[in-house]
Amino acid sequence: MDVIVEIDPPDLLPQLRAELEAYGCSTERVGSRRCGVLHEQADNVMEAVSEIAFFVRAWARSQGGVAVRLQAVV
Repeated sequence: MDVIVEIDPPDLLPQLRAELEAYGCSTERVGSRRCGVLHEQADNVMEAVSEIAFFVRAWARSQGGVAVRLQAVV
């Protein structure tokens, strides 16, 4: 996994995972509020983290300011 994403409210996690997968990422649920995200098309980890962060933050804003926290997995 490149990034762990935590979301509040947790009931939106399935929707976020579906959007990430449609974007070309693989996701794996790792708790009620968290999922791991792998950006398979990125050239390196830095690119993956940057693109995932941009996507997740834009998605959160489009949902009315959903709280998200990202943690890079090294």
